[in-house]
Amino acid sequence: MVPHQNVVRYNFLWQESETIRYGNSYITQGLEKYVFIQMELSEEGDLRKLLNGGNVRNVSVKNNIMIHETTIIEALIHIHRHGIIYRDVEPENVFLQKIMGTDKLLAKLGNFSLARYIDMSILII
Repeated sequence: MVPHQNVVRYNFLWQESETIRYGNSYITQGLEKYVFIQMELSEEGDLRKLLNGGNVRNVSVKNNIMIHETTIIEALIHIHRHGIIYRDVEPENVFLQKIMGTDKLLAKLGNFSLARYIDMSILII
C-alpha cells in the first residue's frame, strides 16, 4: 500500500516462538508463538487519551477532535482505494503525533488487526 500521512507506518513484523513448560498439568505444554509489530512512534498517545484527559467544553479540544475526524476520513478513503476494509474505527486506534515546530496534533489510523483485503478486480462497479 502507498504510504499516507494519516495512516500509521509499520516498519517491521516478526514472529518468535519458545517452548513453554507450565507447572500445571492441566495446561498443554508446547510451543508458544508471539508476533511483534514495530510501528512509528506516536508520542502523544491515542484519541482516547485526549478525550479522557481533555475538557470537552474546551474549544481547542473540540476543534482538535473535528480535525481528527476529517483526517481519519481521509485515511479511510486512502486505504479503501487500496482494497483494505478497516473494521475497527475507535478512539484507541487513532494515534496522535505532534507536528514538528507547532503545538498541533496529527491523527493517524492504526491497528489493522481486524482489517481485511478485498480483491478490487472482482468487484462489479
